[in-house]
Parts: sequence; structure tokens; C-alpha cells
Amino acid sequence: MGVTLDLSRAPAKAPVAANLTGLSRAELATALVDAGVVPAAKAMSHEVSWPLFGVLALWILGGLLLYCLASELVGAMGPARVKALLFSPHSSSAER
Repeated sequence: MGVTLDLSRAPAKAPVAANLTGLSRAELATALVDAGVVPAAKAMSHEVSWPLFGVLALWILGGLLLYCLASELVGAMGPARVKALLFSPHSSSAER
């Protein structure tokens, strides 16, 4: 029993990616539809949980806001003063 390898066929060429730069809007739209991007994007938009996406986006924006505020506070007051303000023991007003 023997196995033969048929090498008579020409090797398949890999598809060349289209260069999308310099296309007009109409040409770009046609290229994206031909590549299957538009149906995939439509299918993906139906799969996404948009309320969850909104909540996560708000969490990220809130974290960015807190980071920016903390960075500006440290820049305005100095790192030593902010560290003392946030992490030093405070006496309550009832003890005074």
C-alpha cells in the first residue's frame, strides 16, 4: 500500500487584503459590504448587552474622573500633604 502526493496543482494564493485608503465613501461602503463586515457588525450589535455595556462604560469614565481628580489634588497640594490628609489618624469633634 502506497500513498502518493499530488503536487500538480498550483498552490492557492492567499487573498490580498484590500487597501482602503483613498477610497470615496461609496467605494468604502461597497468594499466593506463585499468583505462581509457590515453583516458581521449587524449580527454583533444584536448580540451585545447594551445596558451592561453602558454600565461598564460609566464605571470606566467614573474611574477616569476619580484618577484625574486625585492627580490634580496631588499636584495642587503636594504628595506629602495629601498622604497626611488621607492616611493620618484624625480626632473626632466629640473628643475635642
